[in-house]
Amino acid sequence: NIGLTGASDTLSIDTANPTVNVALVNSVLNQAANSSVVTFTFSEAPVGFSIDDITAENGTVTGLTATHDPLVYTATFTADDNFTGAGSVTVTGSYTDLVGNIGLTGASDTLSIDTANPSSTVAITAAALTDASNTSAVSITFTEAVADFGNADVSVVGGSLSDLTSAD
Repeated sequence: NIGLTGASDTLSIDTANPTVNVALVNSVLNQAANSSVVTFTFSEAPVGFSIDDITAENGTVTGLTATHDPLVYTATFTADDNFTGAGSVTVTGSYTDLVGNIGLTGASDTLSIDTANPSSTVAITAAALTDASNTSAVSITFTEAVADFGNADVSVVGGSLSDLTSAD
């Protein structure tokens, strides 16, 4: 007997490693607004993705949550206090796709952080005051630009202070 030809079978092959994109919503954080939503968007639904797979530089990541879209997770990045520089969030751990392909790591995003409080230096020009010469210039120099600084922000003992003016 002659066999019939044309019989076949197919199977699905998936050897592609899943990828992830990391996106911080804010590009700058400061003392007043020190956190940003971070979004993780995968090429395939991840398996085993957790907070342990994320590394934060100069801040912390909390509240990792899967969204209604199985490809998207969100979390919150909170900048370290009293820091000026760059912050970042990077996927460094291991996760897989549904068929066990290992996910690629190293995806990251960065932002600028300035949560350092400004400091000041006060310099009184005159070394001593007398009845004949009882005034002196006073300079207050800040480590960064300040807003809404005025006489009410200065404490004076044994004298008075005229209205402040800015030299910039």
